[in-house]
Amino acid sequence: VTSKDLDWDGDQIANANDPEPIYVPDNAFLTVQVAGAPRRASLRWTALAYSTNYVEFKTASTQAQWEVLTNFVHGPFTMPVSLTDPVPPSGPSRIYRLRVQPLRP
Repeated sequence: VTSKDLDWDGDQIANANDPEPIYVPDNAFLTVQVAGAPRRASLRWTALAYSTNYVEFKTASTQAQWEVLTNFVHGPFTMPVSLTDPVPPSGPSRIYRLRVQPLRP
């Protein structure tokens, strides 16, 4: 964790200078931007190496169940990922959430 050459969490800060050098699922921040015609939601976050990532949505905050938009096991590097979700031209908006499950040894 004190290496001046390694960057374990992929944030471009060497471990020795990084206050949080090890990526954990709580470090995953999902950003959502809606734009374009037709409208699309662009979702971005940093995926942990070998983690299972779940992007889920629901159409109302009062809705109990989340629906899976996608899920995947990420590759060998911690790095930014993105996906696009077409926004229906009519109908309810979507609320998104990200769940990250790290690799269990």
